[in-house]
Amino acid sequence: MQFWDNFCKICSYITNNWLFRLIASSGVTTHVVRSVRALEASRGKTDTTDYTNMEKRNSEKKKTYKQKDEIDRWETKNELYNRKLAFYTGDITKLALDAIVNAANSQLAGGGGVDGAIHREVGHGVLQKECRKHKRCDPGKAVITQGFDRPAKHIIHAVGPMDGNRSKLESCYETCFKLAKENNIKTIAFPCIATGIYGYPHEEAARIALSLSKKHLKENNEIELITFCLFNSIDIEIYENLKHIYFPGKDSRGRTLDELKKWSESYQTVQPTEDVVKYSVNSKLNEKIFYDQKESYDVIADAIINYGDHDKNLKQTWKSEKVVSSMKVDKSKIDIESSYIIRVKPEEGKNEENDFGKLYEICLNKAVKKYWKSLIIPMFHSDEFDEKICKKILAAIRSWMDQDQNTDKIENIIFSFGKCQDPEKYLMLYFPPEVTEMTENQ
Repeated sequence: MQFWDNFCKICSYITNNWLFRLIASSGVTTHVVRSVRALEASRGKTDTTDYTNMEKRNSEKKKTYKQKDEIDRWETKNELYNRKLAFYTGDITKLALDAIVNAANSQLAGGGGVDGAIHREVGHGVLQKECRKHKRCDPGKAVITQGFDRPAKHIIHAVGPMDGNRSKLESCYETCFKLAKENNIKTIAFPCIATGIYGYPHEEAARIALSLSKKHLKENNEIELITFCLFNSIDIEIYENLKHIYFPGKDSRGRTLDELKKWSESYQTVQPTEDVVKYSVNSKLNEKIFYDQKESYDVIADAIINYGDHDKNLKQTWKSEKVVSSMKVDKSKIDIESSYIIRVKPEEGKNEENDFGKLYEICLNKAVKKYWKSLIIPMFHSDEFDEKICKKILAAIRSWMDQDQNTDKIENIIFSFGKCQDPEKYLMLYFPPEVTEMTENQ
């Protein structure tokens, strides 16, 4: 008997140790934890919890919970999203919402970080019992359990990718929104899924979260509040920058994508061109294309390209003399809404025409490396529209985006046509719609 008592004490100590819980998050030792607890129960271990004044302690604890009306909301320029977003730097377990999302592991066993905090708040044994009903959850998926009103009504357990797989992280958010709709959840809070021990890049993860939240706010007007819980300074800074791009504030002077012409919605009214079309129809690609018949300095985007320093409005003091370089916009000196400028400076003595496609390919690859998703590309030089330059730019962009590995790396391309009177004529050539009758280039 003494042996078994000592054995149970040792196992209980181990299973409560933080290092063991971290290892357990991988699922290797989950069955050991359950076996030890079952052994204790079978040997008639009594509950030694002190219930004296527990009701009073719980009442005091609830005073620290944050109700939805107490959360500061982001006021946006677009009424569709206004006051439906919040960027919260507190404890996700204290949010009294319809649901909070847990960054879980596949075994739903509880672990470190957000996962451990949520299990501790609800009660590890209580939540484990609920999670066991689902057995496991694969990366990219999510399951829902009760929240036992401590303080959220529901907990959605989402398992992020350990291998940096973008589609799996997108699937996490998609599944969370699907479960929210099915369970009439109107207020929900997300942690930064997969950016902790799983090591997913912070900025790309934030862009996925924001872009899919924007999509579902458009599709589901029942959503009242999406809260992003930001734990560290890295995420706080990233979301602070990106919210102005995805959800411009009410005081923003810049134009949004909603105020531009979207190519996939515009070409229905365009007469088919008589020119020979040599590119195939790509509807998915056409959805990414926007265009503007102004100079687009006031359009909110990640970056704008300045080719050859021809555009006097985009000139800055450049520290780099590389052929392609970038710099954060100093908005106290330049009145534009893009966050960055990518400068293309051809080498002297080189034939610009021969290198044109390569230079723009470098620009796009730089944008991808920086996780920039919206890019403004001017179609004019020295404030004048140049048809020859325009066609070369469009050909270079289309060629790059046709490559399978690049298809989903840029969310939006904004072609700035300036004084061009007929931009649709050029877009029709390189991004043909399904309504166009195409002939092969002879």
